[in-house]
Amino acid sequence: MKKYKSYKNSGVEWIGEIPSHWEVRKFKFILQEINKRYNENLKIGSISFGKIIYKDSKISNETKQSYQVLKKGEFLINPLNLNYDLKSLRIALSNFDVLVSSGYIVLDTIDKNISKKYLNYLLHIFDILFMKSLGSGVRQTISFTNLENTLLILPPLPEQQKISLFLEKKIEKIQKAISKKEKLINLLKEQKQVIINEAVTKGINKNVEYKDSGVEWIGEIPKHWEIRRLKYVINKIQTGTTPSTSNSKYFNGNIDWFNPKDLNNEILTKSEKTISEQAILNNEIKLFEDDAVLIVGIGATTGKTSYLTKKATFNQQITGFKSKENYNKYLFYQIKTFSKVFLNIANYTTLPILNNEFFKAFILILPPLPEQQKIVSYIEEKISKIDNLIQLQQKQIEKLKEYKTTLIDEVVTGKIKVFDE
Repeated sequence: MKKYKSYKNSGVEWIGEIPSHWEVRKFKFILQEINKRYNENLKIGSISFGKIIYKDSKISNETKQSYQVLKKGEFLINPLNLNYDLKSLRIALSNFDVLVSSGYIVLDTIDKNISKKYLNYLLHIFDILFMKSLGSGVRQTISFTNLENTLLILPPLPEQQKISLFLEKKIEKIQKAISKKEKLINLLKEQKQVIINEAVTKGINKNVEYKDSGVEWIGEIPKHWEIRRLKYVINKIQTGTTPSTSNSKYFNGNIDWFNPKDLNNEILTKSEKTISEQAILNNEIKLFEDDAVLIVGIGATTGKTSYLTKKATFNQQITGFKSKENYNKYLFYQIKTFSKVFLNIANYTTLPILNNEFFKAFILILPPLPEQQKIVSYIEEKISKIDNLIQLQQKQIEKLKEYKTTLIDEVVTGKIKVFDE
């Protein structure tokens, strides 16, 4: 990459040196806050990862009337909870007219000789490298006052336009590469699920006789396998609880307390939140044994299933199963395979609810214990190779994202020159 002929100190720590002919301006001399406006005919929108999107508009008319208009070509800043998600982009340029929360900051350029595309790239770097250091209070919230005297940089308009065009083309290529890897990851995950589904419903020995299971969604199974309701397979079933939140001594201890978010991991080793031994001693919550299956029974992620590797606790949205006669790791793979079936046959109005009676009545198919163990070994040998490929693709995606951020940073701040005179 080329360099500019000469540089000067911008006086801005997060920017460093800039080309000598570029300007340094205060934020308030580039962008101004727009007074709140209202238009009841517009859809509701919000910021998501540096883009303006339409969102579910199931809000009351009274609440909607407190919203404000964001017009196409204006900038939006989410000024709340800057310390909540440090990777999330909180500034976006809108491509359409939309209503947004009054808590957002709406901005427009003062000088018409500014490329909004260039400014959008610059503000994303401003967001990542500097803006999240502003704000105050527990929720680390900012206002336009926090921004107005901070410093930004501006090349001449023709350079802004050339920089924007270069980045647009480069980022499109990077996004295509990321999309290809994401598609490959989805294909690998599907392949992994096919292997698990086949193994836990048909076995790994193809030279056996089959019989009709009598269950439509299961189909044929090996002749020597059993069909049993879950209540006859497990020895223990327990729904979790939450200790009294009024007693702070019950929380932040050394005992894992799993919630539905933790079950994004198939194998559970560490929880996001913990409780203390005092909560156990006061019978506020009960420990559940290790080598068990946990499943979300209520909420948006109902049916999500994980394998518990250690003694732990969990909240009331989760139910735990444990068998003494069967291989619990096998039960985990089969229950996880059947989780979509749970949702299809569950009774619910808005969100599915799977209670203990529902689980107890659910049908499982069981090979003999030695065969359960062989099936699990087979599954884990096969999927470990797929998991390694998935992790490789995920690492490459992260590197592409890092490269994109670095490229934008170096180009919009003039560290590299991307056009000829």
